[in-house]
Amino acid sequence: MPQGADETVPNALRFLRMVRHVPLTQLLARARLMAQRRAEISLPFIRKSKSRRQTMALSADPLGPIFPARTGRIVLTGDHAVFRFLGTEETSPIPIDWRPRKFQKGTRLWLLNLHYMEYLEELDDSQFLRIILDWIDQTPPWQPGFWRDNWNSFSLSIRVVVWMQQLVLRGLATSAPERVIESLRQQLLFLERHLETDIGGNHLMKNIKALLWAGRFFTGPEAARMHSSGEALLRKELGQQIHGDGMHFELTPAYHRQVFADLLEMRTVLTDRPLQSALEEVLESMAEALVHLTHPDGELAQFGDTAMDSDYPVELLLKHWHSPGPALNGAWELPSGGFAGFRSDSQYFIIRTGKIAADELPAHAHGDNGSFEWSVDGHRIIVDAGVYEYDPGERRRWSRSTEAHNTVTVNGADQAEFWGSFRVGR
Repeated sequence: MPQGADETVPNALRFLRMVRHVPLTQLLARARLMAQRRAEISLPFIRKSKSRRQTMALSADPLGPIFPARTGRIVLTGDHAVFRFLGTEETSPIPIDWRPRKFQKGTRLWLLNLHYMEYLEELDDSQFLRIILDWIDQTPPWQPGFWRDNWNSFSLSIRVVVWMQQLVLRGLATSAPERVIESLRQQLLFLERHLETDIGGNHLMKNIKALLWAGRFFTGPEAARMHSSGEALLRKELGQQIHGDGMHFELTPAYHRQVFADLLEMRTVLTDRPLQSALEEVLESMAEALVHLTHPDGELAQFGDTAMDSDYPVELLLKHWHSPGPALNGAWELPSGGFAGFRSDSQYFIIRTGKIAADELPAHAHGDNGSFEWSVDGHRIIVDAGVYEYDPGERRRWSRSTEAHNTVTVNGADQAEFWGSFRVGR
């Protein structure tokens, strides 16, 4: 059977092969966050000093969602909630078990989806508030392992934006229980101290969006500080994360689409005009790249950690942006992104021609250099396996391996040293 990482290599050596690509600033950020988490769990006086009540008041001009509600993720029946994520359905009584033990393993992706709370968008107002209040009651911060799921900075960033957008859409911003508004304040303060600068990439973009949205939902010195911090981070990350050809630097179509959607939302709450203009230039190039990465059926090519599902379809995102126009026939290339292809009235072809990921963030990379996909008359003829799951195991190993892609495998070896769920050594 083809092999990826050499299982005889000690994990410590693999780790060194991985971190040699990571900038020192990211390593220091990880060390700081790890120390901070331990201190916050073991030293209650630190938690108390950082949990002070905020003075942020509600803005007179908050903003609701710019995209339609996502559906199919929850059903409430009496005193039970049925959650549906990642092909797995789970029923929980209310009060909800927000940290079911069966999902506290691997990458905890199902559990993270539970705490994203995107499913709130499909509930009525009373159900919406009921679930939020249950979450507030059941999930205080600084529980053991709080950073892994319920107060994970990534899930928190998604959750607070959903809360703020939905409160505005439903006209509940001024009438919701004060506990809801106070929880938002505390979560945003928490996020300020736990920004994912150790990971960067699409995670940090989610953090930035939450800070910017806070500056539109709230007013006052703290809100202004968050908004200013978000704009400063965005200005920096646009230059680092988006290549000149418009491709997101993680070089995975799914995350390119995700970041494009996040930036579309951020654009609506920016106050810095030069930054807004710079962002619009980036969005234009990203939109063109997104068109190139999309088959005639409207779904993305499945390179790296990409699957044929998403929160928002490509067509919806392009329409919201004011689409760059119909895909032009002929050859095309994303030289920095590492993709090239050809499109005609009846044919679509795409091949990965460059690096499989950013050196400092290869979490979503696969051994797919030289792999290709091909559609004829709108139907996929040659397809990539894409990704099945993120939890470690044989399916995760296989989906990242070179053998899973439409390219050459030499002596059973992978193109890179994949190990764990997201790590890459040599």
